[in-house]
Amino acid sequence: MLLNGSPGASQAMQTAAKPFDTLGSYLDQYNTTGNNAITANTAEANSAAQSAQAGLAGAQTNLQGSVTGALGKAQGTYNDINSNLAGIQGTVNNNGTLTAAQLSNLGMDPAAYAHFMGNMNANTSAYGSAPLNEGNYFTPGTTPGGVPTAANSASAQDYAQSAALGTLAGQGNYPTNPLNAADAGQAGKANTGMTSSKFDLAGANTKAGDTLRTNDVGALRNYNGSKVPTYDELVAGQWGGLQGVKDIINNYTNYNPPTTPADKKSFEAAKRIIANDY
Repeated sequence: MLLNGSPGASQAMQTAAKPFDTLGSYLDQYNTTGNNAITANTAEANSAAQSAQAGLAGAQTNLQGSVTGALGKAQGTYNDINSNLAGIQGTVNNNGTLTAAQLSNLGMDPAAYAHFMGNMNANTSAYGSAPLNEGNYFTPGTTPGGVPTAANSASAQDYAQSAALGTLAGQGNYPTNPLNAADAGQAGKANTGMTSSKFDLAGANTKAGDTLRTNDVGALRNYNGSKVPTYDELVAGQWGGLQGVKDIINNYTNYNPPTTPADKKSFEAAKRIIANDY
């Protein structure tokens, strides 16, 4: 009412208020822009968090793969050394024949082993017993550390990676961590002190060959004199020497084929002596 009597004053106030006619719209737009910015920043923050989590999960997966690979390799070595150990030892102790895989595991030459078994079988067949117990020449492998574990198969680098990931994840041992920091001192110690199984093939064959040769010399018949010579005496020319053995073979071959078990044994023994295939 006060302004009704003063048109000039009313006009002046309207003119002064004119610039603020759009203030409400401006504030609405400002609030909208601010809210949009907040939403966008939140989305970016969530995306960054998701990316970080994905990166951590990927690193955890890589660590798990490294530890699993190291464990598999260590267990493979352990299994190779212990491969069929009981079977190998049982076979050896019972004077049996080792398989190609067992020979390979023992690092033995198949041809040399076949020669050894020839002496073993010849003595058993001709004289009724094996010339030796193979088990006395077999040394089982040792596995002082037992079956490898993830803890002692993992490397020091794996443990360092595990510690770093645990820190990033906000805990010393995150749920998917394959390693425990307390086991770090075991790093790389899987299979420490292990030894492979061994078989003294050379020693065993020498014994088998010597035994068979001694028995063969003792089995000779139609020999000059009644005393049974040693192989060294034969080689030295005593008791007719190796020529006398050849004469025995010639006699059995061309004149008097062996018919009795003793003569047959003598014939086979003479042939082995001449061949000197012990």
